[in-house]
Amino acid sequence: RCTVPAKLSIYGPVGDDAYWQACQAQMAALPAHVSAEWCQEISNDAAPEMLARHDLFLTPSLSENFGHAIFESLASGTPVLIGDQTPWRHLAAQKAGHDLPVGDAEGLAAAIDHYAALPLTEQAAWRTGARTAAERWVADSPARDAMASLFYRLIERPAT
Repeated sequence: RCTVPAKLSIYGPVGDDAYWQACQAQMAALPAHVSAEWCQEISNDAAPEMLARHDLFLTPSLSENFGHAIFESLASGTPVLIGDQTPWRHLAAQKAGHDLPVGDAEGLAAAIDHYAALPLTEQAAWRTGARTAAERWVADSPARDAMASLFYRLIERPAT
């Protein structure tokens, strides 16, 4: 449904052959200005560079308890297009991406069109916004203090 030329790169293993065959049929039916390619599985170490090479990260999943891949994309400076059932919310206001209602194909296409229409300087601002969103989460997260407290309890020393 997007109106701009778009290329979808799919990373990961094929876990269900029947599902993958259905995906391939959908890929073959895409309009001429949209393409999709399977890039197979990559190592964890290669993920940040791969994410940084792409304009957007798309994963409109039904829900995520955190969304580690979403965080990795933001940390790589790649804006995300995700479902609205994750902890990552209000992304457009941060110029970090879009959190859209799951199943909103029109909204997803509009977000792709919107991003593609941005001048390169504004796309750079969205990349900065993505990185800033990840940095803000790290700075605001109680995880570091909680892990330090747990560590010190394990070694039976008071945290300082």
